[in-house]
Amino acid sequence: MPSAHLSSKSDPAAWRRFALQLGALLAGVTVWLAWTGRIGAPAAGGCLAAIAAVAGLGWRFPRAIRGPYEVSMRVSLWLGDRVGPLVLSVCYFVLLTPLGLLLRIGGYDPLALRRDPAATSFWRKADAPGSLDRMF
Repeated sequence: MPSAHLSSKSDPAAWRRFALQLGALLAGVTVWLAWTGRIGAPAAGGCLAAIAAVAGLGWRFPRAIRGPYEVSMRVSLWLGDRVGPLVLSVCYFVLLTPLGLLLRIGGYDPLALRRDPAATSFWRKADAPGSLDRMF
């Protein structure tokens, strides 16, 4: 089931946030790569300078970052439409189904749905009302 159509907002504030968030993400990846020794310090410095320049330009001229912003929003929407149901299905079948089976095997009946063959009626007396001063 596809999500709602992506509305392309003409919102420079969102474009600026995107520029800063993307810059922070790329800077974090660069620092991690330098820290683990996958790239050298001069290369990391050059990458960080380029990232800062692009993020600064995106902050100063947000319209320049609108294209990548819209592409990333479309990719995110497409990915969310596919990954969301998959993650929820895995959670259901891996977590909730075994838990329900274990509770059923253990005889746990939190909703009191099990029939009592000796009962003459399904009616259950309500609990006596408590003080209204302490409802919660």
